[in-house]
Amino acid sequence: MITHLRPCSTEKGTAQYLGKAGIKLSRILVVDDDKAFCQYIATMLSNHGHEVGLAFDGLEGVKAFKHHQFDLVLVDIFMPEMEGIETIKELRKLGKLVPIVAVSGGTSSCSCVDYLEISKKFGAFRTLQKPVGIHELMSVVRECLYLNSRSPH
Repeated sequence: MITHLRPCSTEKGTAQYLGKAGIKLSRILVVDDDKAFCQYIATMLSNHGHEVGLAFDGLEGVKAFKHHQFDLVLVDIFMPEMEGIETIKELRKLGKLVPIVAVSGGTSSCSCVDYLEISKKFGAFRTLQKPVGIHELMSVVRECLYLNSRSPH
């Protein structure tokens, strides 16, 4: 299920007004099975004026991506139903040139750094390691949205 926390008027999926630091406010999909983390990220993004969609597993994320226009996607690596790398592969198969940021805190049996690096080979543009601070998150979001605004769709 998609949850929109802060609506923004859009034309062809991109907001028509500017937020802090002069970036266009955008629609961002957060795909993570940790609902508390999703709410934390959604609050930070919506406080900066972005419209946020939430999906709590990879299958839900792919479905949301097919039916809604997003400017950026954040995907957790370790999730039930469909793992993050598989989710990234499925999103890339849809052919939309939207930046994807892989996010992970790892598990007790493996290093998240290895999986984050692997995610880049399957289409993640950037990676973030949990816990994620607001400055790090917003820096990556600005970078991805800036590059996305410069690429042909």
